[in-house]
Amino acid sequence: MDIGEVLGKAWQITWKNKGLWVLGVLASCGYGSGGGGGGSGGSNARGNWPTNGDAGEMLDPIRRFLENIPPEAVAAIVAGFFLLALALALLFIVLGTLGQGGLIAGFDLADAGAERVTLAQAFNAGLPHFWRLLGLRLLMILLAIIVGFTIAVPLLLFIGLSFGAGLVLLLPLFCLLLPVLIVFSIAVRAYLMLTQAAIVVERLGVFDALRRAWHVVRAGPGPSALMAAILAFGYWLLGLVIAVPLILSMTPLLFGLLATGGDLKPPIILLTALCVVAYIPVMVVLQGVLQTFVTGSWTLTFRRLRSTAPAPPLAAEAAA
Repeated sequence: MDIGEVLGKAWQITWKNKGLWVLGVLASCGYGSGGGGGGSGGSNARGNWPTNGDAGEMLDPIRRFLENIPPEAVAAIVAGFFLLALALALLFIVLGTLGQGGLIAGFDLADAGAERVTLAQAFNAGLPHFWRLLGLRLLMILLAIIVGFTIAVPLLLFIGLSFGAGLVLLLPLFCLLLPVLIVFSIAVRAYLMLTQAAIVVERLGVFDALRRAWHVVRAGPGPSALMAAILAFGYWLLGLVIAVPLILSMTPLLFGLLATGGDLKPPIILLTALCVVAYIPVMVVLQGVLQTFVTGSWTLTFRRLRSTAPAPPLAAEAAA
């Protein structure tokens, strides 16, 4: 397989069919490492609130209100936030699945000879595979939870029984295993991308697609590994480049903190918020383009390698 040809054609299809970028934005929802944690800054702000004077008197009713909230109400609020987070997670999974299926179908059509692939064509072509792609994603989440608990519970017990001394012993081991974990995660991600391509391109079920992807990897281990390394490093590097303007947009806040000694003024906060809000749509579009290119590269990789991998009987019957 010519990796340069695959990457070049994936970019050509990405640039020529800009409607696919919308699906790329949706597909990014399923893999988002989105910037949560913006609310953590509020926990340190209370220490800077004035405790006397006019400002302190204005804040006293708010403090009394927070202190008088019944425990039942606190529990209800926590449960509400948990349900909201769960609903958003499910929504992102569904949107990511729709986007991923449409992208794979769109690149499959383009590589098969379609002159132009519209957003509607790609979305409609990927829609019939939605439930199988969703099943694969939920299966992987379930396996990740099981593996996570299997590893985390013994480690926590070990740390607890050793009164924290086990953590000191585990940190060097974790540092040594970190490169192995990174390589393993890249390999798993590549395998899942090929599995998703098998579901859409060859119209296979979840378990048949898992077997088909394994046959494809075995038929071309070198190209698969090289493509995985290129796309993983490229995704990380370009993702960092995309995030740099967002970091730079926080500079008014940083200079304001340095200049005022931590006493932020409303104009500085407003300027920072405007910079962040102005760049977020640009960042979302760029992330969608990047996701479109990566998914397209894996789709073309599967299409190139599957010709060298003999199809198992179940896959052949399903394709027929």
